[in-house]
Amino acid sequence: MRKTIGAFLIGIILVEPDYALAYIDPSAGGLLVQILLGGIAGIGVLVKLYWGKLTKLFRKEKNDKP
Repeated sequence: MRKTIGAFLIGIILVEPDYALAYIDPSAGGLLVQILLGGIAGIGVLVKLYWGKLTKLFRKEKNDKP
């Protein structure tokens, strides 16, 4: 299985051209920045929503029973 995957990857590398005729306009860069910032904001909201459950998971409970 590993030899098959290795041979496939080597074949792709040998067939792949050395150059690409592509153009990325400035709006594509802006879109990537928006995706990144949106993901960071989403993770922040997710942490805020579940913060109590996260702290409860790592907190030790005190037993005051005599």
